[in-house]
Amino acid sequence: PVGTAVSHDTLPAGCQLFTETLSDGLHLYLRGTPGSGGSYNFSINTDEVSGEKLICTILVTPGMPSVYSSADVDCYVGDRALVTASATVSDGGALSYQWFVSSSPSGEGTLIMGANAPEYLVDTSRPGVSYYCCQVSNGSAGQYSSVLSQPVRVSVSELVVESIMVNTMPLKTRYEIGDMLETAGLSISVRMSGGTERVIDSGFEVSPAQFVQAGQQNVSVSYGGKTCFFPVTVQSMEESLMGIGMVKLPDKTEYNKGEFLDTSGLIFRAYTANGQQDLSEGFVCEPMLLDKSGSQTITLIYLNKTCTFT
Repeated sequence: PVGTAVSHDTLPAGCQLFTETLSDGLHLYLRGTPGSGGSYNFSINTDEVSGEKLICTILVTPGMPSVYSSADVDCYVGDRALVTASATVSDGGALSYQWFVSSSPSGEGTLIMGANAPEYLVDTSRPGVSYYCCQVSNGSAGQYSSVLSQPVRVSVSELVVESIMVNTMPLKTRYEIGDMLETAGLSISVRMSGGTERVIDSGFEVSPAQFVQAGQQNVSVSYGGKTCFFPVTVQSMEESLMGIGMVKLPDKTEYNKGEFLDTSGLIFRAYTANGQQDLSEGFVCEPMLLDKSGSQTITLIYLNKTCTFT
């Protein structure tokens, strides 16, 4: 039928309608390269007398983005691992991003909520291998085209302790036999695989927990399968004893002439280079036989140190 294009205000940019009259009638051509995606309508008069029109719709799919993903990442637990996707499109459309994660390199995987930027900071709190891909979409006037990037392998390895050493010594390094080890103030420097270093003051094991013999001793510190040592000095009570003094008299302090001394309830204090300790055994008293009337001075003897009470 004979007709003319009467309305093409919504043709895609870069396109035009052309008519050509040939022997078999009027031919209509849409020529050009669409500059943007979308849905476009135009009408053609099919009968100039009746005013009948042919309504035509052109759906232009936005250009497919070209997407380039970042290189694979090998890191350790706690490291910062960033995956990126760079995309370009020739039609100037608006690009959107959505990241997915999978346990295998094939397939789209599971959508990561909120991961809608060209880059994504991967969770490296646990060891394992995961694959990340980004779906990039080009949108224009309600039309979309999407491309899935090549997967990026992220391998997170468990940190391995390579070596440890004492960073700061404990506050107490002099002990007596029977004392328990005190680790207050102790910290160690830990060198991990990958070259990272950290200082910790807990979480390690120490041995021995209690000192049972005198002399210079090495205390072992173990962490992550590695061991280091620090020295302490352990003295016998006799070596460290500086003096003794009474704390509590015996329960019985009045006697008849000729009775023997009863030391039940007696407590004395031993003063050492490392502090003090209250004791109630291991001593001897002189005299034990109370053969004189009146007040008497009793000498308490402990490791060659003495004190007296009446």
